[in-house]
Amino acid sequence: MSESREGDGLPANGGRGSAETKRDSEVQVIVVAGRKFSVRTTASEEHLAALVEAVEERALKASGGRGVSMEGIVLAAVALAAEAEEQRERVDRIARLAGDGLRDLLARVEDALGQVEAVDDDAVEDDD
Repeated sequence: MSESREGDGLPANGGRGSAETKRDSEVQVIVVAGRKFSVRTTASEEHLAALVEAVEERALKASGGRGVSMEGIVLAAVALAAEAEEQRERVDRIARLAGDGLRDLLARVEDALGQVEAVDDDAVEDDD
């Protein structure tokens, strides 16, 4: 059985860092659990194959090694979505901590600069 679905389900950079050169999207055929899907993506063929392999490995694990089924694919998708959400929350938490740290550092630098200016002002007054 073959299913066809076109849509841009992957990030424009193929799921990798933002420094990567953008490619024009193209339709690629992937096979998941024995079913063919056409997807429009900017991901490289190699990257897309690695993603499919990761999903199928997760599906095989979900089935207890009994083979990859569409039910296993759905379970894998749910598990991967949960992991992605956890990672987004982790990144958000780290970003907040980094922002707090930078604000604290900036306040310290401003305090230190204020102290230097105060010393300079005192030195100028002493020269008069």
